Amino acid sequence: MTHKRKGRQFSDNMKKKLLISMGIILAVFVVLIGKLIYITVTAGKEYEQKVLAQQGYTSTIIPAKRGDIYDANGTVLATSKKVYNVILEPKNILEKEEITKATCAALKLYFGITDSEMDEFLENKESYYVVARKKQPYETVKAFNE
Repeated sequence: MTHKRKGRQFSDNMKKKLLISMGIILAVFVVLIGKLIYITVTAGKEYEQKVLAQQGYTSTIIPAKRGDIYDANGTVLATSKKVYNVILEPKNILEKEEITKATCAALKLYFGITDSEMDEFLENKESYYVVARKKQPYETVKAFNE
């Protein structure tokens, strides 16, 4: 003999209460969505300007030096040192002949770049990025900048 489980049945009164509750919740959501759309359309730009006026940031550089790494005897194994890379832009350098001559002369004087190296660096006339020298000390770059 098999027993059938009797499912739970909602009474008519419970169905009406559930329907009314769902209707109220749906109405509240419709009102909230309507209010959001109204605010967005009518005063959106005003609120956007207020938010943008409140946003701000300051960029500060916090100077920090990494510590040196020593071995057990106190010998420095690694230290921090600022180095610079010399990057060339062949397209801009080759734009005018006087710029090309001045740039080549300065690079030869301060970084010891030879004519053959310079020809190689300027080979790709459409390039905006060629690494000419890596890990140049600050003293060399300082003299060049001055």
